[in-house]
Amino acid sequence: MADDAPSSPVRGDRRRTAEYFTRLAGTYGDGRYYEARRRAVVDAIAAEIRDAGAVLDLGCGNGNYLAEFARIRGAHGLAGADLTFDMLLEARERAPSVNAFVRADVTALPLDDESFDIVFCSHVLPFIPELDSAVGEISRCLRANGMLIATLPGDSIARREIERLLGAERYEQFAQLVFRRVRRGVETQSENDRYRATFARVGLRFEQRDAPFTIMWQHVDEWIRIRWFPVMEPSDHPIVDKILAEIAASARDRRLTLVEPLVIGRKS
Repeated sequence: MADDAPSSPVRGDRRRTAEYFTRLAGTYGDGRYYEARRRAVVDAIAAEIRDAGAVLDLGCGNGNYLAEFARIRGAHGLAGADLTFDMLLEARERAPSVNAFVRADVTALPLDDESFDIVFCSHVLPFIPELDSAVGEISRCLRANGMLIATLPGDSIARREIERLLGAERYEQFAQLVFRRVRRGVETQSENDRYRATFARVGLRFEQRDAPFTIMWQHVDEWIRIRWFPVMEPSDHPIVDKILAEIAASARDRRLTLVEPLVIGRKS
């Protein structure tokens, strides 16, 4: 791990965000937690994805959603864009039928006006401080009646369950070791209000949709190891291993129903 590598993505710092996700290119989205979450999202929007003429996965990462979209609609008219070169290389491997990829910054898309029916963004917009600029660029690339579909962070239920099992004081230690830059006290409704206002300013009609999914505790454990261990300090791994073992002793058979929130902007 480079000495100056961020422990978590820095909102607005494109270089450091790219460096951060480069370290996850080979594993991001793997495991049962992500699989169940992705399946719930795809099921929630499958009809729109299937019927669209052209779909862009903006912030496509290593191509897991692209592979799902290609499965349900074929690769024709399907494209991926990402800020991170290593993610794009991995996406080509995971979605081999897709042959349209571009390295792009969401606030300055190298794309023609009105070129897509759907622009899909999974966990992209929360990293963009210039939200109006980014959504305006996406709207520019949408055809009439086109849609921006964006997923937002929705794992707070899992984190609250970890906090309940550990207690507030131990959870604080755990969160600092694992999640590092944890944004606390941000409610979904306030985030929805932010996107609603932004969409209105660029002329998109705002909608909400939830994608619920159910997993077992061991899938949360797996998520932490796949998603967070690669960006933690290696010296912290034994400590987190011990805490996870403590949780597993009492939560091994616990079932959690989580929700992935979606916000949708429709262009007139």
